[in-house]
Amino acid sequence: MSLVSMAFHRLFPNIYSTVYICVNFNANSCNVSVTIKKSGGILSEETKVFKIVNYQISMDVVKYIRKLQNKYLFSYLCIMSKTNDDILLPTNDKARFESYGVSVRDYRMLKVMNSNICLSKVEIAKFESIFSKSLGIDYIFSAYFVLYIRAKELFDTNLRLFVLLEKESMCLMVASTKGIRYGAIFDLHEEEVPLPPTKPIDSNVNKTLDKELSTSSLDLEDLGELEDLDTDLDDLDSIDFDFKDDGKTTDASNAISLDIIQDLGHISSVTLKLQDAIEDFYHNKLYEAEFLYEVVVFASYNMPVQSLMHIKQGLLLDIRSELLDVNKEMIKLAELELGGK
Repeated sequence: MSLVSMAFHRLFPNIYSTVYICVNFNANSCNVSVTIKKSGGILSEETKVFKIVNYQISMDVVKYIRKLQNKYLFSYLCIMSKTNDDILLPTNDKARFESYGVSVRDYRMLKVMNSNICLSKVEIAKFESIFSKSLGIDYIFSAYFVLYIRAKELFDTNLRLFVLLEKESMCLMVASTKGIRYGAIFDLHEEEVPLPPTKPIDSNVNKTLDKELSTSSLDLEDLGELEDLDTDLDDLDSIDFDFKDDGKTTDASNAISLDIIQDLGHISSVTLKLQDAIEDFYHNKLYEAEFLYEVVVFASYNMPVQSLMHIKQGLLLDIRSELLDVNKEMIKLAELELGGK
């Protein structure tokens, strides 16, 4: 959007609808959330998911966004940045920047409390290049700033580890009313361990196995546990085995088991990364470490209680979670930039 159009919209915010196009992507998918607001109320919301490969935004995404920008006079394109090149410096002292490996000329800085959120100019240029065939990007928001806006509502004198958790990424911030002490971003997609594919058992394998069992000799005197087998079999007489197996139960069980395994793998990766971050915070001389009071997880999806308990046992810290809608948080930031309409 041009500066003239943006200025006009700020002067007359309620004449036309305001449309927020929020883009949040990971390695495999890109979510484009469209929210239409007028006079402070939401007229409509919709989200479209595009399949992508290795974080590369497809032209289908860009064309869809361009169509929206052409359709709506006052639309704002907001991008979520959460790369490892984003840095949170727990200092405003420029003389200390180099000790964190940061050169001011390479980053765009946003001062927050006692800290600076640093967006790589190279990454910003990449975003601008990707969306150059649209009408351009209005806002690029760091995951650190999204987390900060939500976390600051809970700031007090206790030092907490705040976590913005998505399925394939995680942003961390250690903070209190005294200031921000630490930050880190992790790519959880790289930690996923693919499960081996399941294949149907060849009937010839079963025949071979039956033949081996029938020809093998078993010394029953060495298998004392089989002495009560007759009694155990008698107990089965009272069980009704007259049912039909249509395969649906097995399929459902397999699906549930697969989900449980994937969730366990995901939350184990989360726990390990949190352990590494806490270790770094406590022992790295760059940070002013104090013991953490608790962990607060802002999750973009519903976390099972078992997942929270797994993290708590791994960290030996109290933990709680709240649901967070990343798109709504980006809209909140865009409205702050626009003057709080």
